Amino acid sequence: MTAVELIRLAGLILCAAGLAALLAAPRFPATRAIWVALVGWLALITTLAPAATRLPVVICAGLAGGALLRVGALMLRRPLLWFAAIGATVAIRVPVSIGGQKASLLAPLYVVLLLGVGMFLASRQSRGIGARFPTVVGRPLGAVAGWLVLSAVWTSDPTEGAIRAACYIVPFALAAWLVVTLWPGDGALAWLCAGFGAVALCAAAVAIGQGLTGRTFGNAKLEELHAAGATFRANGFLYDPNMLGRLMVVALIMLIGAGFIATTRSGREPLALACAATLLTVALVLTVSQSSGLALVAGTVVLLGRTVGWRRILVVGGLLGVVTVIWGVVGTGPANDALASQERIARASDGRDRLVDAGIGIWREHPVVGSGLGSFAEQYRATLSPQERLRATLFTSHTAPVTVLAEGGLVGFGLLSWLGLATILALRAPGRGAWARWVVLAVLAAIATHSLLYAALLEDPLTWVALAVGTALTLQPPRLRPAPAEVAVSRRELVAS
Repeated sequence: MTAVELIRLAGLILCAAGLAALLAAPRFPATRAIWVALVGWLALITTLAPAATRLPVVICAGLAGGALLRVGALMLRRPLLWFAAIGATVAIRVPVSIGGQKASLLAPLYVVLLLGVGMFLASRQSRGIGARFPTVVGRPLGAVAGWLVLSAVWTSDPTEGAIRAACYIVPFALAAWLVVTLWPGDGALAWLCAGFGAVALCAAAVAIGQGLTGRTFGNAKLEELHAAGATFRANGFLYDPNMLGRLMVVALIMLIGAGFIATTRSGREPLALACAATLLTVALVLTVSQSSGLALVAGTVVLLGRTVGWRRILVVGGLLGVVTVIWGVVGTGPANDALASQERIARASDGRDRLVDAGIGIWREHPVVGSGLGSFAEQYRATLSPQERLRATLFTSHTAPVTVLAEGGLVGFGLLSWLGLATILALRAPGRGAWARWVVLAVLAAIATHSLLYAALLEDPLTWVALAVGTALTLQPPRLRPAPAEVAVSRRELVAS
């Protein structure tokens, strides 16, 4: 085993232990857990950097670590700005080269995350155990994060596993913990939504501009398809039209939730929400994303269930389902073919049905612990002939539960199921912020539905941040105090918190 492999192994173990202790062990000191996770994260990033830049990366990290407390103390004076920054950076990706591969990563979010770490370390809360992530959600979340990172130890694709751990699981889990820990009050929700909404509207405006000009950017493959006469699909400033569609759906669900409250008020607020919703809807249509359309339906159904009652929703949905099945089975022609033809199903799924079959096959070879984080693509390629590899366009799983089952085994799938059930029970419980928590639950339902057709459930920071926001809304503020001395708080922030 080489030195790089040893450092990577140590980094994975440290990250898994740090995240598990941070999220799932309320009695373990948070400061120790976060330092363990940060050291492991740095070790992983170092192994993924080019050999010539590894030492400079470590030196820069050491210098930045010394400045965390100073910057964090300054940020404590305006904690709501940190939440606005979190909302604004969950969708901004920057093309970088890591692990010998080109990828679009959320580099701005990583910077905001480190600022949040500095805020925590500069607060009084870091001196003791402090208020922590509620165990009802924290334990399954910590178990999921820790297990997935740990599974990269035995993955068949070590580089991809390290990238997934270092660029997605570890920073997103830390971000979720920080959102709950630094939550100053319900005013943070408005700032976070404002930051997210501004970015979503900018992305929608760019997508509409692409629709008017008929040109996209940032995705060479998409541009080639458009040049070949394929259906135009806008991607905004995101790489993939489907991810732009998910962004639009989440923003629309938030607007629906806000609009429900705004209908009881007078003034320009309902009109502004309607204009924003129109802009987002047009951009969503331009993505031509079927998975995003289903996600919007799922999120809307959750909100309707909360407002008109689940019995009515179940009755209407059941009747529609029965009519659809009868129409497909008893009917003839296009209706029957669309529901019964395997060829049509395969063509409509764009090869995703084969990926599901392959994922089940991979799981059967490693039923308990899975094949390891990031191993799906390599395992799937091994099942294809040389000719099939040339024709194949999809190699990564596009169904999140199948991905977790194949890479994490029954253990990972069971932990994810535990997390889903715990989230539903926590967010739908009566208490403070009930409507806002239902909106968060609708957002999570939309993302989960989207991930059934386009994966990226745990690889999307929206999942972790939304879960953290819903959890924070169940807690009693304020939760964060400055460390050395009382910091002056403006009247506006005091009212917001």
